This record gives sequence, C-alpha cells and structure tokens, in this order.
Amino acid sequence: GKTTTTSLLTVALQHSGVDPSFAIGGDLNESGANAHHGSGPHFVCEADESDGSFLLLHPTVAIVTNVEMDHPDHWSDARDLDEAFVSFLHQLPETGYAVVCADDPGALTLADAARSRGVDVRLYGTNPVSDLMVSDVQLDPRGSTSTVSWRGQPLGSLNLRIPGLHNVINAAGALAAGIGLGLDPTALIEGMASF
Repeated sequence: GKTTTTSLLTVALQHSGVDPSFAIGGDLNESGANAHHGSGPHFVCEADESDGSFLLLHPTVAIVTNVEMDHPDHWSDARDLDEAFVSFLHQLPETGYAVVCADDPGALTLADAARSRGVDVRLYGTNPVSDLMVSDVQLDPRGSTSTVSWRGQPLGSLNLRIPGLHNVINAAGALAAGIGLGLDPTALIEGMASF
C-alpha cells in the first residue's frame, strides 16, 4: 500500500496546483518516472521500516498504512518494531502530524502510543473512529465509488479507477494527508479520480 498511497498523494497534490518533489517505489503513470524535483514546497517520499532507515527521516506529515512484523531479520520482536514506529512519529515537528490507518490493528495501537507521547494523530479508514471516514463503498473490477467525510463533515464521492477496498483505504490516507496540508478536498479527490 505504500507505493499506491504515495502515488495517489503525489497525483492529488499535482491536481491541486502543487508541484511536489517525489521519490516513490514505482513509476507514476502520469510522468513515467518514480522521482521528480518539483517547484512546490512538498516532498512526497515512500519509506519503510525494513532496515530502520526510516528513522533518519524527519517528515512534517507521516502516513502509516500498517504496522506488521514483516522484517524479523532487522527487528528483534514486535515490541522493538512498535517502539521504532513511535520514535519515528515522535520526530514530527510540533506543527506536524501522523496520518494512521484505523483499519490496521497494529497501526491503531501505534496511534494510541504516539498520542500518549503528544503526537498529533489523524486516523483514516472505514473504522468509525476515523477522522477521514470512508463509507458506502461499492467495488467492481474497474474501480470503486465511496463516500468520504472529514470529522463528520461530508466531502463527497471518491471515485477510483483502481480496484479493491485496500486502494480505497490507501486513497483515504492520501486524502487525509492533503487535507492536513490545507489543500482543497475537492481538488484532491478529483486528482485521485484521474489516477
């Protein structure tokens, strides 16, 4: 989900009139590239916990799609991994925030731990505790339609040309990050519809 989420966020930012720099694990269809030096103030970077190098980053916004023990060769146990994620989120500046998937049990546990250390956490997903709530999801082989709301306020329909509930949830994370950056939700949603 990391590549899709960072790609959706990049395209949504571009559609919003922002020319972000980006480094993504796969090529964007729109540009045919996985990296770009943009003229805008934002840099979208795909990172993971596989080798701990994500702890070298100091983002303003961090999206956490899931927390699972996928790399036992690097982390001694689940607690070690969880603590690394909390440390990563604790590096956010006071004006920064974490966007965390409320549908992933590991990420939701991380959100609670990060909040207890003063991190601003915004949740996304189909879970009713989500700030960016996805509902009325309709899936078909060509994509999906769903309804999105931000803290109880309707934002409209999110129409994607990529199939699967997992991609609806990835788009919700990208949308929550974009809203937190102060961008127009309608423009972000329209950008993701073109992905």
